[in-house]
Amino acid sequence: MDNLAYLGSLGMFRMRPGLSRIRRLLRDLGSPESHVPSVLVGGTNGKGSTCNFLGSILNAMGFSTLVYTSPHLVSPTERFLLDGREISEDVLDGYIGRVRKVAGSITDPEDMPTYFEVLTASAFEMARDRSVDVLISEVGLGGKLDATNVLSPAACAITSISLDHVQVLGEDVRSISREKGGIIKPSTTLVLGPLSGSGEEAMKVTKALVDICAQNGSPVVAVSEEGSHIAVREILEGSLLPDWRVATFDARTGLDGTVGELKVMRPEDPIMGLSIMKLVDELVPGEYHLRGIGRYQMANAAAAACLASIVLPLALGMGSLSEEDMSGISSLVDDDPTPVVREWGIERARANMARGLAHARIRGRFELMRKEDPVIIMDVGHNAEAGSWTAETFREVFPGRKANMLLSMMADKDAISYISNFRGLIGPLTLTVASMERGMKMEDLLASAASLREDFPIHVISDMEKAIFNWISGIKKEEVGLACGTFHLYGALERALRELP
Repeated sequence: MDNLAYLGSLGMFRMRPGLSRIRRLLRDLGSPESHVPSVLVGGTNGKGSTCNFLGSILNAMGFSTLVYTSPHLVSPTERFLLDGREISEDVLDGYIGRVRKVAGSITDPEDMPTYFEVLTASAFEMARDRSVDVLISEVGLGGKLDATNVLSPAACAITSISLDHVQVLGEDVRSISREKGGIIKPSTTLVLGPLSGSGEEAMKVTKALVDICAQNGSPVVAVSEEGSHIAVREILEGSLLPDWRVATFDARTGLDGTVGELKVMRPEDPIMGLSIMKLVDELVPGEYHLRGIGRYQMANAAAAACLASIVLPLALGMGSLSEEDMSGISSLVDDDPTPVVREWGIERARANMARGLAHARIRGRFELMRKEDPVIIMDVGHNAEAGSWTAETFREVFPGRKANMLLSMMADKDAISYISNFRGLIGPLTLTVASMERGMKMEDLLASAASLREDFPIHVISDMEKAIFNWISGIKKEEVGLACGTFHLYGALERALRELP
């Protein structure tokens, strides 16, 4: 059995939360995770986009990165972006082989690593082996017990929190927030994304996470949409955080991308006044252009810009070490890093931050798969919060138009909450079943569609490939094709569009 087949034999969807297996695996590999500065990004939605934005920024600044995200759309190689480029199957095969060799000495079935743990160990080994300046890792599921949480990151982020994976993480957002808040580390800055808007529940979750940070002596940079930031700022002002910032964004979006402005607010009298926050003040504010469609992507871009500002001194330090230049290392690590960064170039950093954000491509998130005849959008978001962003973006980009929708979901998702976001938007609806054991049954998909109590035609085609071809051929000129609900539509849709004239 070759190494990629070995990986597949572990079962992509077999989840066993816990850190004992990954710790043993990494110990036997020589603790590769401890050799490279890292950033750890968790949350319900937006974490993969934030990782990709951050990687693109740091690459534009001239630093080497490994971006490790999950899940993949078509191939597991997508989970590994080395300096912005997807690795080859041969490269992945080699690193899985290293991990497999170590795992081969394990005899207790309880200690055998999972699919995700093998890939995570492979990512950390790759980061050490390639001597990258920064490892950027997305949390797989939850946070506290996720395999990536063995990292000791230079900065963390929690991009959003909403109901998802309730069977594993808890039945309410506060339970889920405790799990995701498990990645918060002592004295390590947390970048906190907008938590499902500015409602009362979101503010309770924000306060709970801020309290964890205060207990850990961790500074916070909170990202908030312009106009919704006042309640967030009040929570930060009433906390015992050593220092904090609020990064606000305002954005507009269309088929040609998203444009927005970022601003930064700071406390009048911080408890400590940390020097690292000065870099957030200097580097983040400005106007930014994104290739991606959707105002919510500006929130992810803002989080990435803040993370880049925080990790920049360490990236500079790694660059100096690789060149065996020890001058300035002590001031970067132990003293005020801002003079070294200023010497390197504030304007240079700002320009490259804008260039990195503009260059980043986020696949599967309101992605324009076909520009005309017919227009086709693909969005892989699969929970209620993601659905609300998709529907909001559709209304903004295609005002007054209907979506000819193709929908498929996984069995553990709340299809009724997801599809309720599209009330009034759906023209024809095609339902299909993901060709795997975790795909939602057709009767459950039908029940979700019926819950809207709207009069639109529904086409039921269980075979996914046949459903996609029928759906594309039925999209009228005045409609927009919208495929959504799961990652597992992406590859089949991409293949179908290649085959069409």
